[in-house]
Order: sequence, then C-alpha cells, then structure tokens
Amino acid sequence: MVIATLMRRLSALACGVLTGWLAVACSPTRDASEATRYLYVVNCDARVDKLDTHARKKVDTFHLSERSGSPPAVPSAPDGKMDGCLAQRVLVDSAARQVRLVAPKEARLDSAGLQEFQLLTLSLPDWKLMDVRPAGKLPEAPQLQQDAAGDMRVLRDSEWTPVMQMDLGGYKGYDGATGNLIVASSGSVSLLSLLSAKSDRLALGLADQRTRAFTQLADLPPTTLRHVHLAPGGGFVLIEATEGTDTSAKRSGALRLYDASSKLVAEVADERVRGMTFVALTPNGMAAYRSGSEYYFVSFGHTFGNAAVTTPIPDPASPGLVFTAQ
Repeated sequence: MVIATLMRRLSALACGVLTGWLAVACSPTRDASEATRYLYVVNCDARVDKLDTHARKKVDTFHLSERSGSPPAVPSAPDGKMDGCLAQRVLVDSAARQVRLVAPKEARLDSAGLQEFQLLTLSLPDWKLMDVRPAGKLPEAPQLQQDAAGDMRVLRDSEWTPVMQMDLGGYKGYDGATGNLIVASSGSVSLLSLLSAKSDRLALGLADQRTRAFTQLADLPPTTLRHVHLAPGGGFVLIEATEGTDTSAKRSGALRLYDASSKLVAEVADERVRGMTFVALTPNGMAAYRSGSEYYFVSFGHTFGNAAVTTPIPDPASPGLVFTAQ
C-alpha cells in the first residue's frame, strides 16, 4: 500500500521532480569549470537559451527551426499553439560533439491523435542539423536511451522499462527497514525516496554503487519530491523548503544544500526564487531558476561534479539540458 501510494506520488509530481536529462559535453583539454561553463536549455517550444554560468546570465536565444535545415526538420508553433513538446529527450553523444533529440514533424496532432516523430542529430556548439531519422508515428514521444558505450536507441513505451528501485542489500549504513524509489542518479550515486509506514514526511537517502554505502539525509526541512535536486556528480543534494500541503506546496525561499554525508553545508534565504521555476544545478555550484525568459542564479559556495544527472522517468515537458565549453 505504501509503495503504491508513493509510486502514484512520484508519477503525479513527475513534471516538477524530473529535471530532464543533464548532458555534459566535456573537453579533455580544458579544466572542469571551463568544460561546463555554458548551459543550453532546450525548451518545449524548441527555443534554446544559452546561459553563461560564470557570468550568471543568458547570452543567446535561438529556435531549433532556424538550425534544422530547409524546410526545417523542427517545426515552429504557429501562434504558440502546439500539442506536446517540439524538442525533448535531449542527449549528448559520447564524443561530446553532437546532441540528439526527439522532435515531431508537425506541431499539432493529426485527426487520429498521432504525431510523426524524428530523431535529430545536431552538431555542437553551433546546433546545425546533421541527420534526421524516423522515430515512429505515435500518440506521444518515444524514449531516447543511451547505453554504456554511448550508442543511442529510440524506444517506444512498450519497449522501455525504467529501473525505479535499488537493491540496497549489503550496503553499509542500510538497515533494511525501508523500500525506495529512485529520484535521480549521477555518477555512481542515486538519490532515493525512502518508503516507510512510520511517517508521512518525505525521507531521502543517497546510495553509492561504487562504495556500497548508504546515507539517510537527516534533519530535512518540509519539502516534496518536486523540490529536491541531486547535483551533478552526486556529491550534494539541494532541498527547497516548502510551505503548504503536499499537493499545493510552494517554495518558502529557504534553500539548503547537503553533502553526501548528510551535513548541511550551505543555507540560503532568497525570496526571489519563491515564484520562479527551477531549471538546473550547474557544475560550478549554482542553482539556475527562471521566470518567463529571464534567468536567475543562486550560488552555494561549493563546486559540484560533471557527471550527468539522469532520472528514471524523464518528464516530456521539462527542458533538455546541455553543458558545453562553448
């Protein structure tokens, strides 16, 4: 009963919880800070915002229809009207030279409620179209999956089985008393929502597959799954304290950063984030928020890692994230 209830909560909160696929394009000749300086935010309407995370500002905006050939492989949304997302499932290849995404050929569903989807390959950092492949005529976008070798596959829902839980048997620090749901993973670390009948309050833990260690985060403020975020590299967790009930909880403006040992390492009170949308945690230690087309950055005084942040159920409405050196 508890697992079923929490599964429904995770599904219902997916739009807020899942931050999309964090793709890190790293150059071996640059230090980590420079290799991930720029963040491209690929929005649902196929608008791409380029952010300079060092300067803490947006430096460019373009639409993928401008970069995807003639006629454009990515449609524009006439009068802002569209069904679903025009750009989603964004991933960078293993060589960090190309970005791949799923896009429909048209902005609207046909009379049967279907869209014809395509797998697009674009070059980095200029975002020019390199390849277009059919991805099926479907009622919703297929999944885009990258394996350990860096190869990418397009999977229909019937072919896709996300891993939602971790087997923590044998993990140091785990008492075996609770089940779990995977919220996000980065590197060898997974952020888990812990399932317990003892309390309705959200419980979180970090499990490291490399060290086989489990740590439950302690003394957390009131929050919900949509307001917890794993940092790139898995070494930190940002908790956005909330006010109100679970279904209508909003940010209070209090932000707390915990390290992998559950130590509170930074606390920020910022009223501006209350009405903004969370975008991403950046490798250089920022939280990026936005309101409309404007972005806002909060610094925590810590540097995160560069490993990709992934989620078991990518939200189709959340932006795609691509970090690059240029």
